[in-house]
Amino acid sequence: MMMVSLISGLMLLAVFVAILAGVIILQVYLSKRESRLPGLILPGINFGLSFIVLFGMAMFMVVGTTTVQEITAINVHNEPLYILEHPFNENDAMLQAHLARVAEIEAMQAERDALVTHVNHYEPPHGSVILRMLFVLLIANIPTVILLGIYVYCRKTRNKKQRGLDLMSVQDL
Repeated sequence: MMMVSLISGLMLLAVFVAILAGVIILQVYLSKRESRLPGLILPGINFGLSFIVLFGMAMFMVVGTTTVQEITAINVHNEPLYILEHPFNENDAMLQAHLARVAEIEAMQAERDALVTHVNHYEPPHGSVILRMLFVLLIANIPTVILLGIYVYCRKTRNKKQRGLDLMSVQDL
């Protein structure tokens, strides 16, 4: 069993390294193109994805977390009431059981309303939220910086070669 998990872990690592190598090779290829724009495609995509991570974090902070008591109360609150499909007389046992269940659910709903009004939510200071969001944005943009570094390096070497060719062509004239 342990050998299977080791092999599957190594296969996953190999796939990850292959994808990473493919992205780097693609970035080098796009950066060496004559036009500048293709080399900025992958950093731009990664920069956009980092904002998706940031907005996801912001949505989590807005929604917040709920306590187990709230989840239980909400589940009780959303429990469906069963609709009676045919008439019953007042002495019918099913009607009495249904009315007792309705009264029980209404009592739980009242208890839920009281519970929800007393639940305290922790709201961190706004400065720490901004710092956390900036930190997440910084961490999410590490691949962007790496891809831009590859872009700048490839463009510099391409420009040096181009200047050398231009100098040679001027000397040939």
